[in-house]
Amino acid sequence: MAHLIDFLVIAAHPDDAEIGLGGSLALMAAAGKKTAIIDLTDGEPTPFGSTEIRANESAAAGQILGVHKRINLGLKNRELSDTIESRKQLSAVLRELRPHSVCIPYAEDRHPDHVAAHNLSIAACFYSKFVKSDISGEPWTPKRVLHYFGFHLRSKVTPSMIVSIDD
Repeated sequence: MAHLIDFLVIAAHPDDAEIGLGGSLALMAAAGKKTAIIDLTDGEPTPFGSTEIRANESAAAGQILGVHKRINLGLKNRELSDTIESRKQLSAVLRELRPHSVCIPYAEDRHPDHVAAHNLSIAACFYSKFVKSDISGEPWTPKRVLHYFGFHLRSKVTPSMIVSIDD
């Protein structure tokens, strides 16, 4: 079974993928790669936003970046956690999209949702390969799992890869 999506970004909130990897997503789309974003929550409440505003902004950003597919998993913002149910829910989407590479939030971050998104993503990538399970879809294992930095880092880190987006 072939992969459908070349590069998938999993993000705790709408705007995390754009902040962490917007330039890389645009470069990949320009090179003909199929990209996708899974937002785990709708990111609300925020001081000046709403669910509708965030959804419209996400759709517009995805279009500008050439994202092939964007999905919001509908988990609860500010209460995001790595549960068995959320693992299965995310795994089912991984099985549907069958990404070659998945990029997830870096494990060290001051924002609890970003840390939870990291843990949930790692577990879901593992769960998605289960042959005997009640997860919908055919088993799938991403070939590569990468990590990206958000803007809530609590320590200095040395990246293992930097993508130039000068153009």
